[in-house]
This record gives sequence, C-alpha cells and structure tokens, in this order.
Amino acid sequence: MLVFGIILVVGAIAVAILTVMDQFGKAGKQSKAAEIIKHNYDEARDFKRRKQLPSIRVSILLKEREQGIFEEPSILSEARGHQSFGGGAVEVEGVMLGGLTSRNVDQVEEIDSGALVLTNQRLVFTGKMENRTVQLKDVIAVRRHPQAIEISAAGKSQFYSVRNPILWSETINQLASGNAR
Repeated sequence: MLVFGIILVVGAIAVAILTVMDQFGKAGKQSKAAEIIKHNYDEARDFKRRKQLPSIRVSILLKEREQGIFEEPSILSEARGHQSFGGGAVEVEGVMLGGLTSRNVDQVEEIDSGALVLTNQRLVFTGKMENRTVQLKDVIAVRRHPQAIEISAAGKSQFYSVRNPILWSETINQLASGNAR
C-alpha cells in the first residue's frame, strides 16, 4: 500500500510539473507571436516613413519604367470548392428511408512554391509548376492574414505566404491606388 501511495504522489507531482511546463510553453509561443506582429508593424511603419519605394534587383524581366520593390520565397494557395456528402438511411418495414445531402465547401489549398516579386506595376509569382501575374491596376482588394496576403483580382482570390503581410499589403494598396511615391 505504501508503494502505491508513493507512486500516486510521484505521478501527481509529474503531472503538475508537466502542466506548468505546458503553460510556460504556451505563454512563450504567444509572446513570440506578439513579438513577430510588433516587429512587422514596426517594419511597415519605418518603411512608410522613408517616403520613397526601394528599387531592388529582382529575378524577373522588368518592363519599361518598371522597378523591383520586394522579392521573397512564397507559397501560392487558392480557395478551391469541394463537395461534402452526408446523410443516412434506416430500414422501416423493408423500405429504406433516408437521404443523402451534399454541400460545397471552399478549402484553401497550396498550389505551388516559388518566388513572389512586387514591382511598381505587377505582382509576379514564379513557381516550380506555374507562374502568375497580377497587374496592380487590376487589384480589387488586398487582405492580410497572419502569414499571408490575399489578392483579389479578376474575380479570383490568390493567397501568397510572405514574411511580413503588413508591409506587403500596405505597399500593394499604395501602388494599386496610385498613392505610392
């Protein structure tokens, strides 16, 4: 009986230690996420204060009067519709009763990985399997997500993973609206 009591106490102490460690781990992850968000806002604010867009060398061919602004590795994703089926049946006096229902569900799926380039005229994704180009004048909306931007143009939304969604979305909004300097 004494052995059982000792095992019970040791087990309780181990559970308590693991619970405390788990809470510290969660707090550490939350503070890391908050730190990243603060850094992204600070970087976007500092970028805006410069009052002039950078001009960098990029990996795509530029058109006349086009300059590279950003380039970084990215993953292209899109919302794709999928049908979901459900239902059931039951037999009542030899007759099957029930039904099947279906509904369309949009899911975001990764399409390709490659490089995302922003110029003063276009957003260009060059991937391993496909390339995408969005003229900034055709951009309808830019939404930022925790680790990506969503570009709506020509009735379609595309998601691109980026390091700083705040910086990318603000810059694209300025360029698309003609307010960039």
